[in-house]
Amino acid sequence: MSGAILSLDQSLSGTGWALLRDDDVVGGSWPLCDGIKQRAQGFRVLFQRLDFMHTTHGLAEIIHEEVISGPKDTTPKRVALFGLVAIIELFAASRGIAVTAYPSDKWRSTFFSPEERKQFRGKDWKRPAIERSRQLGRDPETDDEAEAFAILDHHLHCKRIMPTWRTAHPFLETLA
Repeated sequence: MSGAILSLDQSLSGTGWALLRDDDVVGGSWPLCDGIKQRAQGFRVLFQRLDFMHTTHGLAEIIHEEVISGPKDTTPKRVALFGLVAIIELFAASRGIAVTAYPSDKWRSTFFSPEERKQFRGKDWKRPAIERSRQLGRDPETDDEAEAFAILDHHLHCKRIMPTWRTAHPFLETLA
């Protein structure tokens, strides 16, 4: 693999990230701004963070969660959600970086077993994402970081790349 892969679980309050370079993963969470009314500031901060990651690590790909807008989402919230994706795509296009988005049900299908998905259906996925990440040798500080790692894991599965965290945990072979 040439160049790093940056995976994002984007939100204004905390964008989780996982960076894969040379078979090593690091991650974290970036607070972008305080609330939807400050979304322009959040967009600017996200662009700056992406620029830093690319300058420092030479990004080849950016992976992110596809936006799902619910019926109760207000127009400002929709603008914020889709604005983050627009910033990701704008940045990637300006630097010639590939971008891929995955809906949450797709990355969950490789991160959790069918039984787990039934058990969690309609519930909060944050705690299960943290627990699964820990089973795979990560120690995420936030659920955003855990979900960014899960999105990265799914992306590698789709590309038929077996990361070391999967080979070290054969019990998860049934999930892929």
